[in-house]
Amino acid sequence: MRKKISIVLSVLMMAGALGACGGKTTDAPAVSKNADAPGETAADSGKTPIKIAFSGPMTGDYAEYGQNFYAACEIAVDEINSSGGLLDGSPMELLQFDDKNSQEEVGAIAEMIASDDSIAAVLGHFSSGVAMTAANTYMDAGIPLLSASASHPDYSGMGEYIFRNNVLISQEVETVLQICQNSGSKRVGVLVLKNDWGQGALQAMETAYEQVKGKVDFEIVLQEEVMDGTEEFSANITKFMEQDCDTVFVLTMYATFAPFANQYRTLNPDIKMFSVGSAYSTELINLGGSAVEGVRMCAGFNPENPDPAAQKFVQQFNEKTGHDPDNMAVQTYENVNMIAQAIERAGSAERSAIKDALYDTDYDAITGHITFNGIGDAQKNLLVFEVSGGKFVELTDMAILPWDEFVASL
Repeated sequence: MRKKISIVLSVLMMAGALGACGGKTTDAPAVSKNADAPGETAADSGKTPIKIAFSGPMTGDYAEYGQNFYAACEIAVDEINSSGGLLDGSPMELLQFDDKNSQEEVGAIAEMIASDDSIAAVLGHFSSGVAMTAANTYMDAGIPLLSASASHPDYSGMGEYIFRNNVLISQEVETVLQICQNSGSKRVGVLVLKNDWGQGALQAMETAYEQVKGKVDFEIVLQEEVMDGTEEFSANITKFMEQDCDTVFVLTMYATFAPFANQYRTLNPDIKMFSVGSAYSTELINLGGSAVEGVRMCAGFNPENPDPAAQKFVQQFNEKTGHDPDNMAVQTYENVNMIAQAIERAGSAERSAIKDALYDTDYDAITGHITFNGIGDAQKNLLVFEVSGGKFVELTDMAILPWDEFVASL
């Protein structure tokens, strides 16, 4: 039975990025190279390791995300093992599974993980659709799943073994609607991916907009769907321009956003473009260049945060990958540590014991204080960033209210 524990998580925001980083790319699990870390006494102890599975897109269109998540996992595992490991000195062992962010492939991978009794917990998967496909298998097997990026509202409610340490898409779109209001938008178009994630995001946006329609200073006049991987947007842009849109709310990943911005700004350099954390990556800036200057979005982590623990992780991540972490990479790092803390609290690496102990999480993390509520959700605050001078700059003067307060204020 789940303990009903309230969540309070204040997130310190960072402007950073996801870029390609090194990592194994095999479909079969691979043990992370933790033995290479200096001072790692637990890995050399000869004691039976406690195995944790990581599953994400190490290859394919979303490989950059998976590789960054895995790098964050490796940093956390190296720290845990160099500090003596878990319980009686057992090392933590990280196993890697490449699910390619594919709902077709993740089922077999989830079965492989769940059926291996030596695996104590799972970290991943990237998208909500893939995570939710795997979640039923993990529930049946009674193995905890902790995600850093599954934002669909229904994800954590799938069962008592399912957790997440990230914001819901509903909170992200509510924040962007406030960005529209605060930025003087009048006629807003929406560009959204035609996939499970995009449809969930669109539904959340429509639900939020219905609560403020006719009360805010802008109206949503057009919605356009595009397939993931689209590179030509002239037809969509023409429709937005025919509707006299001054703003486009872009619900895509950075790889779709960047070419869209390049093509739109060629025709209308004054168009405003806003987005959610899925596009928050230095790759957006690398690919979009001057076309993404002025883009505003919400995200969950700021690499310039002066907190010593945050700066230590940023430095370690930069050394491993060559770029700053974003909020999802940081949350992945936190997730490894929360699994480790749950094992220590439980005094056991049994799956059910870890699950129970996760509900007792009381963790002063890089992004703030974390506890879980009765359905495994962590509540997180979002701040707003703008691309300025080729980097993400936090807009500290933009007031973002809790959604109920914003609605009541209109």
